[in-house]
Amino acid sequence: MDDRDLDRYEQCQSPSHRRSRTDTGKFPRCWRAALLCLSGFLAAIGAAAPAAAAINYVQGNDNVADPGTSRSVTFTGAQSAGNLNVIIVSWFNATTTVTSIADTQGNAYTLAVGPTLAPGQGTQSLYYAKNIVAANAGANTVTVVLSSSAPLVDVRIAEYGGVDTSSPLDGVSGATGTGTTLNSGSVSTTSATDLLVAGDNMETQTTAADATFTQRLLTDWYDILEDRIVTSLGSYSAGATQSDAGWWIMQLAAFKAATTNGDSQAPTTPANLSATAASGSQINLSWTAATDNVAVTGYLIERCQQSGCTGFIPIGTTAGAAYTDTALSPATSYRYRLRARDAANNLSAYSTTSTATTQTAATSSIAYVQGNSDIPSGTSTIQVTYAAAQTAGNMNVVVVGWYNNRERECGHRQPRQCLPPRHRPDENVRHRCGERVAVDLLCKQYCRRRGGDEYRHRDVDDEREWHRCPHCRIQRARPN
Repeated sequence: MDDRDLDRYEQCQSPSHRRSRTDTGKFPRCWRAALLCLSGFLAAIGAAAPAAAAINYVQGNDNVADPGTSRSVTFTGAQSAGNLNVIIVSWFNATTTVTSIADTQGNAYTLAVGPTLAPGQGTQSLYYAKNIVAANAGANTVTVVLSSSAPLVDVRIAEYGGVDTSSPLDGVSGATGTGTTLNSGSVSTTSATDLLVAGDNMETQTTAADATFTQRLLTDWYDILEDRIVTSLGSYSAGATQSDAGWWIMQLAAFKAATTNGDSQAPTTPANLSATAASGSQINLSWTAATDNVAVTGYLIERCQQSGCTGFIPIGTTAGAAYTDTALSPATSYRYRLRARDAANNLSAYSTTSTATTQTAATSSIAYVQGNSDIPSGTSTIQVTYAAAQTAGNMNVVVVGWYNNRERECGHRQPRQCLPPRHRPDENVRHRCGERVAVDLLCKQYCRRRGGDEYRHRDVDDEREWHRCPHCRIQRARPN
């Protein structure tokens, strides 16, 4: 279809041409142009991929009490049908609970996160109402009722548009800790576009929102409500900063965007899932791709550990029909399953499972590389050098030994007992072999044995003596 066909179609709509539809020369030309316009329009509809609606923050409000058993907060602006309400409520103890949350328009509220407790300090919970009814400005008030009176009650409310009306909640996380830096923990999204809403409760006061989030509310108790819109699958967390180190609670909820078309057909189930161990830390997955009436946009992979396990957890996503799972433990069995997703976030049924066991970690051979030694004299510091190059990761072994006069293999601590009476521990003696050694060396090692228990010594004056020392004690001494 070109511009000339469009011009002809416009001419067919003029009064003169409408009156001339019986003209055999003009009517077929108008009919052809009309058909071309219609076919082009239908082709455009068929080619349009489903898209996520634009998520938008509409309004918010908060109210605090100290102490209190209930608190009411009003949406001051008009509310639109189909939107999402988010409620965050917190207080300063760990024993009070929420009895009820309701609003004047009859919207139903569901607990998304919590209650998250800072032991003995505080509590926080996050609720939501999906597909709300329309309300005029100031006509909808949310009331939170607690089980008992609690200090520093804080209620934050917010309205969002463009969120899925049937099953909006995509994931949640909540954490508690101490310090100045708050973190909710991670949420893995399954929708291409998600709204992330987070809030905190802490000992001091919030001084900064997460750098990737937008601060929407900061109450009189210095608690925050912040949000972020993400447009790709991933793992996300929320944070904040408090003025001084203290206890804290941080929560995060992810909500899926609504789709702008009526695509409700799920992809077919992925088939022939195969898991193959590639090493002691890696398993490769492959499968037959799923199909969809529009298009398959990705696959969600889940895993559990050990054969026959059932506690599957999400580990990743991929656009193709293959996935590599790494950082695994050697000689360990892992079980996998997956499902396909389309642009409207329709999910297929789960595939059949497949199990693989990682390979046993390889053991390297042990080999001696090199060695060296030194026997110094008269020094308290010894240095021995490795002559050849050394390889990172190898092991060095150092053995050091010496003689002193504090310990005797013969069972005595006094060197005098191993020598003739004339010798003193600080003297040197020359043994029969001519080697001159310190007298505090072991007598059994350096004395010459002459049958039975007799040992022969030669002192520095070449004066010879015989003695018996079966237990290193002199029994008898006589000149040679």
